[in-house]
Amino acid sequence: MKVLKEPEENTNIPTMEVSCTGIGFSDKGCGRLLEASFVDVHSGVHGDYGGGSDTYYYIICPRCGAKTEVYKSQMPKEMAALVK
Repeated sequence: MKVLKEPEENTNIPTMEVSCTGIGFSDKGCGRLLEASFVDVHSGVHGDYGGGSDTYYYIICPRCGAKTEVYKSQMPKEMAALVK
């Protein structure tokens, strides 16, 4: 198998635009508009007092390092299917 392009160069994968706002975290975003693909989306699990848990998704700004929450329901369906 031969690698043709790195993820950031691959125009065949679905992307979405995200503003760096820091929403969902204590970080203050820088306001840059970012293009994120599924490889840029990280996940975490939040547990509640009742023993339940929810998975949340976020991106990390490559310029300022702030985390911004992204919602799977707002991702293009092709991208949401790839996010783990």
